Amino acid sequence: MAMQPAATLGDRSFLQQAAADLRALRAGPSALWIIFLIKFLESGAHFAIYNVLAVYLTEDLKYGDVAAGTIAGTWLTAVSVVMFFSGFIADAVGIRKAMLLAVGSCLLGRLVMTVGRSDPVIPVIGLFITTWGVAALLPTMTGAVRRYTTPQTVAFGFSLFYVIMNVGALVAPQTVSFMRTRVKGGVDLDWAGGVHLTSSQALFAVATGVTLLAALASLLLPRDEAVVTNGVAAPAVQRNPLDIVKEVFKDRQFFGFLLFVSLLVFVRLIFQHAHLTWPKYTLREVDKDFDFAGLWSLNPALVIVLTPFVTAFTKKLYAFWCIVT
Repeated sequence: MAMQPAATLGDRSFLQQAAADLRALRAGPSALWIIFLIKFLESGAHFAIYNVLAVYLTEDLKYGDVAAGTIAGTWLTAVSVVMFFSGFIADAVGIRKAMLLAVGSCLLGRLVMTVGRSDPVIPVIGLFITTWGVAALLPTMTGAVRRYTTPQTVAFGFSLFYVIMNVGALVAPQTVSFMRTRVKGGVDLDWAGGVHLTSSQALFAVATGVTLLAALASLLLPRDEAVVTNGVAAPAVQRNPLDIVKEVFKDRQFFGFLLFVSLLVFVRLIFQHAHLTWPKYTLREVDKDFDFAGLWSLNPALVIVLTPFVTAFTKKLYAFWCIVT
């Protein structure tokens, strides 16, 4: 008996199913593709800073390893905590306003990180200004993807969203590599009175420019007078964030979800530790000019290639068991 190829879903091949899902997404609202564009831009800007953050705190701002790790760890912890509450704000004010607030936070913070070097505390303040933006963007954009897709396209929509995030995460380390090799000595801005930017500050300047593009793209999102959920239009209703919190906490399933997410925090910590330790380890143990960012880009590259296949093979499985296994 001939065996059915592994890369089939029912009566359709994987490629046929993906093409059909993509056509269905293209027929959806343009706001979904604006969200994808913002995700790409923000992912590139965020991961560029994230990849070089530990090295920047030590090389440019002269913080010791412990102090630099404490600053970065505190910022990442703050992002995780704020992320939990930011979703309620997005539900209350609407997608467009939440996106503008989040991207605006990132834009201001990254601008401060770019220009503030006279006092080592100022760039750190800029880093923490981005906390709200970095935290709020993920729940806001995932909520937008859910809103602008249908039950038939939601799985592929989130898969594409994740792939786009990793495309940005792939571009980011390549940008870091370029700045640390081609712009190793920094940049002198004669037009700005001879201001000198280190390679890291020049990278932050690029990230700030990319974030500005994301802010402009956010202005193209539809206003929240009406929303489309699962293909059905309905008037937008402004709600009090506290009312949303109370409603959520009345759901018993929420606490099971909260426990599950809390356990996954340990997985997140492993990745964060790797991001912060890898650059310094390679620069000290391999070579002071080692391309730590370029090698790290293998991770998002593999994710980009494998995610569509994993989505295809797990489309009919429960998300819980897919995560656990």
